[in-house]
Amino acid sequence: MNGYAGYLLRINLANRKIAREHLNPKTAQMFLGGSGYAAKILWDELEPKIDPLGRGNKFIIATGPLVGTLCPGTDSWVACFKSPLTNCWGESRSGGGFGPELKRAGYDFVVLEDSSDEPVYIWIRDGEVEIREAKHLWGKTIPEVEGELRKEGDSEARIALIGPAGENLVRFASVMSNGRAAGRCGGGAVLGSKKVKAIMVQGHGGVSVAEPEAFLATISKAEKIQSKLEVCGTTQGSFGAGTMSYTGFFDAVGAIPTKYGASNCWDGKGDEFYKQLRDKYLVGSGSCEGCTMSCTKYTKVKEGKWRTPLTHGPEYETIAGFGHLMLNDNVEAIIHASHLCDIYGMDTISCASVIAFAMECYEKGWINKKDTNGLELTWGNMDSVKVLIENIAKSKGFGNLLGEGTKRVAEKIGGEAPNIALHVKGLDIPFHDPRGHYAGKAWHVQYATANRGGCHIHPQEPALVMSARYSKDLGIRFSEGSELK
Repeated sequence: MNGYAGYLLRINLANRKIAREHLNPKTAQMFLGGSGYAAKILWDELEPKIDPLGRGNKFIIATGPLVGTLCPGTDSWVACFKSPLTNCWGESRSGGGFGPELKRAGYDFVVLEDSSDEPVYIWIRDGEVEIREAKHLWGKTIPEVEGELRKEGDSEARIALIGPAGENLVRFASVMSNGRAAGRCGGGAVLGSKKVKAIMVQGHGGVSVAEPEAFLATISKAEKIQSKLEVCGTTQGSFGAGTMSYTGFFDAVGAIPTKYGASNCWDGKGDEFYKQLRDKYLVGSGSCEGCTMSCTKYTKVKEGKWRTPLTHGPEYETIAGFGHLMLNDNVEAIIHASHLCDIYGMDTISCASVIAFAMECYEKGWINKKDTNGLELTWGNMDSVKVLIENIAKSKGFGNLLGEGTKRVAEKIGGEAPNIALHVKGLDIPFHDPRGHYAGKAWHVQYATANRGGCHIHPQEPALVMSARYSKDLGIRFSEGSELK
């Protein structure tokens, strides 16, 4: 079982039973750990037609066999569950060191079953596992809870946790870890339904590989290739200014949905956003554990109406969502909206999408100020957006409805609204417009067939697969003159 810690931690939150189980080697070999192994658990153990926010759902933290090794790009953990947003397979990935730390603590998986009646958090330190009371943490934001837990435990421990949005069962609530988000599909709401505020882990073990010398040689080769790889005009070795550096490229090729999809570009705003972020607000960068790409970027708005403390991002998707999608050209407001989503624990893609959808409905006259509790949802009105983000997280007023997600909001509004809602299976499509001439047709296919709904990651990012560098190897043929450079 090289590459694996070899154990699964199973915790029943109702009767407080904690069990350490051996991994099944045959299952690990067939599904290669990670989300594959987790999918097998959910398939075998979940009853059909369960309520994703009920006691019958399970929340699985999964790692793969490369996590915790020196392989670049493997500082990962995956949350797997039945999604409250789509009512089907839910999966969401995050970095931030939590996955490797779990492996070092001796576990490949954590399976949370049933629900606690009172708020709790899980403390894992090597072979020691405790379920601790968390009433004092309930209702607090992500930074507040991280500060409290580091006082109670080791300051070097890694934490995965939810904010008020997860507690209030917002269907696109995320699970946060060291500033990163397992954002999509509503895993934060599943943890909230189980009354689990956080999982805190520290480990001192290691992960073995079968052939260490060959493994290190392969890693070295991969890092050299990665340093020269260029995607969307950005060299990946330094990764420019992170995914925010993609904004100008995707705008130029007509691949950013604008005004909730009325257009697919916005007159060069993408490049303008990127340059402002890079030159005025970018204050630092970092990498996930063992990774050569400094894609983590930190920004700050020092003063003024949108004053924001040091914060992660915003990433490309967040910029496009709180920028192009709702016709907002105020970069400081984008940074602030991103920060609010992070501290409350919400997926920025679905949050921006449902607000932009509400703006579209407001413009068409399908909803009015009476419906929105007096908020004027005109395009680019970021004062209203700020209020809505906070109200969604706290399930207040019109925010309570928006927290149900775009599909359910559209059904509630009725009429033509469901016909213009941009989602697949209830999961809002991300901000790569399939009408763009860079991999547009591949985006069409991916959104329609991805197993978790509208997704830009599974099975692969089309912009990468359809590039000239890889398309020929994959047997993809282009008409004359249309090959992507």
